[in-house]
Amino acid sequence: MKKVFLILIFSNVLILNQKAADPNVPVYNTSIIELGSYNQIEEELCNLDRDTLVLFDIDETLIDAAHMICKLKFIEQKAIFDFKYLNGLKVSAAFNKALDKKCLTEPKIKDIIRHLQAKKVTVLGLTSRHAVDPQANYTAESTYSVLRDLGIDFHNDNFENFNITDIQQIGVDSKFYNGIIFTGGTLKGYALYSFLAQTGLRPKKIIFFDDKLEHLKDFKKMIDTVNKNNIKAGNHGFEFTGYHYKFVENRQDILDEEIVQYQGISAALNGCWIDDQKAADIVKRNKQLQA
Repeated sequence: MKKVFLILIFSNVLILNQKAADPNVPVYNTSIIELGSYNQIEEELCNLDRDTLVLFDIDETLIDAAHMICKLKFIEQKAIFDFKYLNGLKVSAAFNKALDKKCLTEPKIKDIIRHLQAKKVTVLGLTSRHAVDPQANYTAESTYSVLRDLGIDFHNDNFENFNITDIQQIGVDSKFYNGIIFTGGTLKGYALYSFLAQTGLRPKKIIFFDDKLEHLKDFKKMIDTVNKNNIKAGNHGFEFTGYHYKFVENRQDILDEEIVQYQGISAALNGCWIDDQKAADIVKRNKQLQA
């Protein structure tokens, strides 16, 4: 009953100022599509217009922690046998510090997002993360900082004064910070609609990328319900395309042991993580010197 009540509230708010020119009610397409790589839709994304709202989940959609975890498990296992000469240094501590060095799932996504922003397309982050999570060791501020360091900045001047602490309409610990909606674990559709209702943003189409299919299904269900109510009232609805992003799920993490071992030694000795290409170049150069 609570969900139905919430949906009706959101529907009533969102149909404001969206009167359809044609009294014959249109049909709004909503769909979920599997996506193996951003390469598959790069051209389509770059041709979007300002009436589109583009949303990105963060973990395993933009930030790739799985590959680093795979590397670190390998290094930690090898450290038991091969890295004893590190003079008592707490190797595991260095590895945990290295884990903070995140990477993008696909580097080109930062360029796609920048292109959309340059065209004044609204692009936001939408994550199930809490704004503050001591167990996961991140905050809204650190999440934004990590993304910015990776070349993705969701900050939008249109919402400069919308850094409110809580999105209270859904009664959960949600927060908007520098272009990222933190849902606090609630359904992402509810958090987004609360945000739309408070900001007055009225996109004609919503595109959402998420690696979890259940999030997309819940989101689509919400859109379909809102559209149904809008159609009855003779008002505009929303086109919706949800992309089930499977790049990380489909990828087979094949490690170059020499490179990863070098990265591990460097992390333990220097407290920093060397990226793959730089580590590969150093390993290659060392081999040439030893030949």
